[in-house]
Amino acid sequence: MSIMTENAADAGRTKPLAVKPILTNQGPGKLFLETATHPAGYLLAFILSFSCGCLSQHNFAHVTTGWATESSNFHTLHTEAITPTPHTAWKLSGAPGETLGESLLVRLDESTTDAVSFNIAPLAGASTSIDAANIHIFCVESVDINRWPGWHVRSISPSQRKSSVPDVLVPVDAPGSNLANGLEPRVNHYFWVDIALPRDTAPGDYFGELKLVDGDRTLATITLDLTVWPFLLPSPNPITFVVDVDHRALISHHLQRHGRPLQLYSDDWSGNADSRDIDRLVQQTMVTLRDHGLNPVMPTFSPPLKITSGNDVLPDWHHYRSLAAPAIKGNMFGDHGGLTRWPIPTKPLTSLRPGAYTDATSTNPLHETLARHYLQQCANEFGRMGALSKSYLLVDHQLATSPFKVETLPYANWSIASKPAIPIIRHGVPQNLGPYGWVDYKSPSLIGEAEGWLIPGQFFDPATTSDLKNKGQKTWLQLDRPPFTGSLDIAAPPSYARVIGWQALQLDADTVFIGQACHWPDVKRDHSPQACVEFDSSNLLYPGSLFGVDYPLASMRLKYLRQGIQDMAYDGLLRQHNLGHIARTVSQAIVARAGTQAYRTHFADGRTVGWPTNWGDFDAARDILVEELSRNTATSQLPNHLTELTRNVRWRKLMSDMRHLVVQCDGTRIRLLGDTLSPHLEFQSSISISNLSRTVTQGSLQYEALPASWIPEQTSFPLKSLRPSHSGRVQMSSICPLSDTRFTDDQRFSFSLTTEDGQSLTTPVRARLIAAANASQPIVIDGELNDWVADSANVLRDFELISPTESENSYAEYPASRTLAFIERDENFLYIAVRADLVDDIDSRGARRNRIEYDDMIPTGSELIEILIDPLNAGTRSPTDLFHIVVMKNGGDYAEIGVRFDPPCGRSSPWAVNIRTATSTSTDHWIAEIAIPLAAFGPVATSHTIWGFNITRFDLANQEFSTWSGAKLNAYDPLSLGNLLLP
Repeated sequence: MSIMTENAADAGRTKPLAVKPILTNQGPGKLFLETATHPAGYLLAFILSFSCGCLSQHNFAHVTTGWATESSNFHTLHTEAITPTPHTAWKLSGAPGETLGESLLVRLDESTTDAVSFNIAPLAGASTSIDAANIHIFCVESVDINRWPGWHVRSISPSQRKSSVPDVLVPVDAPGSNLANGLEPRVNHYFWVDIALPRDTAPGDYFGELKLVDGDRTLATITLDLTVWPFLLPSPNPITFVVDVDHRALISHHLQRHGRPLQLYSDDWSGNADSRDIDRLVQQTMVTLRDHGLNPVMPTFSPPLKITSGNDVLPDWHHYRSLAAPAIKGNMFGDHGGLTRWPIPTKPLTSLRPGAYTDATSTNPLHETLARHYLQQCANEFGRMGALSKSYLLVDHQLATSPFKVETLPYANWSIASKPAIPIIRHGVPQNLGPYGWVDYKSPSLIGEAEGWLIPGQFFDPATTSDLKNKGQKTWLQLDRPPFTGSLDIAAPPSYARVIGWQALQLDADTVFIGQACHWPDVKRDHSPQACVEFDSSNLLYPGSLFGVDYPLASMRLKYLRQGIQDMAYDGLLRQHNLGHIARTVSQAIVARAGTQAYRTHFADGRTVGWPTNWGDFDAARDILVEELSRNTATSQLPNHLTELTRNVRWRKLMSDMRHLVVQCDGTRIRLLGDTLSPHLEFQSSISISNLSRTVTQGSLQYEALPASWIPEQTSFPLKSLRPSHSGRVQMSSICPLSDTRFTDDQRFSFSLTTEDGQSLTTPVRARLIAAANASQPIVIDGELNDWVADSANVLRDFELISPTESENSYAEYPASRTLAFIERDENFLYIAVRADLVDDIDSRGARRNRIEYDDMIPTGSELIEILIDPLNAGTRSPTDLFHIVVMKNGGDYAEIGVRFDPPCGRSSPWAVNIRTATSTSTDHWIAEIAIPLAAFGPVATSHTIWGFNITRFDLANQEFSTWSGAKLNAYDPLSLGNLLLP
């Protein structure tokens, strides 16, 4: 028995979503009961019939608020009855400079005229008012999700998926909006309401109404009760959120000439007949993104370039300056706040490369001279605009097997040689990744001095970035994927977008690189919202042309991102008032881990998300920040609804929700002991304990519900001084007679952790053990099962979906389509057959191929099975130790030692083994047969009787990844394998 400590935090447990039931009128005598969350979630509706003559007969709509701010990917909500009321009231609060967002669901009982609209009244305060022009309402259109990213398959249960997501925000007055075209009765209509609080708004209470009307008939009324706090949100944000804008995509999707999409052949459109429309479109897009807390830039916008006969370059800066200077200086925006980042235009550098020099590693003296001159003129021009300190030149360092970008490879040398020097941001990983599992990683060789690093979230290491900061370098965080960062992917729940601002604070990033806002397909092919989200699932904007507007439309994900950035601003206010200790406590509660802190066993093996999936926890954190600001500043008294009792309750709830212990069994290795006269089995379980509480944890781990004939090596193990945000791993063993082991059943038992304060956590364990049947004659590998003799001991059943959680409260979920496997052996071969049920043979026409792509350790793209074998059964944590076989339904197969991930995680190489495979497909299932020569495993095939073993399946139609062993999060961790007895 041993304990191993790990310097990592574990996942936060998901708490039940707090719900607010709302009763709305459904006409005389009936009430429509819906449950609203904050934000979006499933709505479970019930009809309650009783007499209620007091309700107004002029309310003909059901109104539910808060539908859109927590994703139904996570929660099925429950309802409770409350006192009925014919109105809906919003209790809102915010600071000047903040934009509040609320969601609204409307369902009409009867047909209406085409005159349905919203009436918005000003919000009246004691001495002033907030103009109705600051309230904007949008119809919300949905897009469908047809493919789930690997991180989603790995970490979110299929039962929590939502295939249709409300995301496209169409102004209610747009010609193509649902409201303009008339609301269809008995259909759910979704709306989003923005309430912008101008920076000069006086603090105090404001009241108003929002009405949905049909001509002179009121369909629904929402009462607005707003408290404006007496502190101004800082502007600009302390952390910059850079987002790229593709101006050419914007123009082609919104403007036409002679009935065709407008195509630009130069970035100088000052002489173009449509120049005013282009300027307006670009500016409006920039303003929209800036209003959501982002720093929009146009990296492909560049000045026209001429090369003189004397081999000099002459960029024409006139038109470039007319657009870039107002954005950088702030004249483009209403608050006159300038952008803090703007890229050096590098597109002209590609035109400077002579045609003969197309190799990315080639250099040419003339090319280098021209590039130096051009970069020097960029530095001069940005200096004249007063923007040199805000500029940056992004230079790529080689990541994984991806090639260098031709246009950026040599820029570091050239720009350093130019004076004044252009700030350089290197895109790559500045630390050694060998200890994290990336073998043979070559650390970047620094060429001269760089201003900073743009680091993908998966490799953003706080210790490394702290060292870089001490050396005066900037640290930019590149938005990645869960659990390393939040996500703006359409498949991500809303909390995954809101957490991005909190993560930037917790990781102490100077800048966050969001990605592209409008990465759209060619307008000639398709420019619908659905096409845009299928082309790039992280687009933050949609073309507005299909809805009758000539500007891009925002997404719901952009609203969620803005909320997190505004949360971050409150954190910044606390730090400004010397309350940084409070800010740190709250931010650490919201973000338990991010970047490299989210590693489990290596860089590709992420833990569960380290932030709350309950939107209400973010609201609670924001309220705590506001309470502490009000309490500790002399500018105001505590708002009436923020009492001392409320404060204490909020603190306790946030800390209890976010700070706790997590206990899980990573795997159980089974080994054969003793002699032939008295054989015994040893069950060695590895238990991980992660301390996410705020204090040092002590206690003891012990067996529970151990079978009667089992003898534990030690009944309990003392756990001493496990520090906050640290993890430990305990190995505990028990022995039982081989004769008492039933190979037809899983071996089930449990552990419990009892802490010194009396807390008890129970972890169930299911050890999987299967025996290979002795084949009386060689199996014919033909894709048929007619020569297999299966008994109850050699059938692998009950495949489980890859577990989305490390929590001790995790439970098995089973795939939609059944998978069965059979194992036999003879003197020379190990035989495996798999029968996989199908619901839809969607890739029956796919070409045979022997290549597989892993998306976050999920083998997406093809219907397939994998065989994972560890003959030593050592239970290491590296995929290097696995023998790996893949068989695809279309007949492709390959074998390797290790697993080929990109970037590489551990060593992998082709396995020179003469395996035989065959597949066959029927209407409702497919079959794979495999024969593996035992000699291919070497001497280990005879020296070990029990092997680590697992079979996985990727179900392409259902997009589900399941395993026989019941692995958690990572099926390629040898410790998570099941056990195969070779008699």
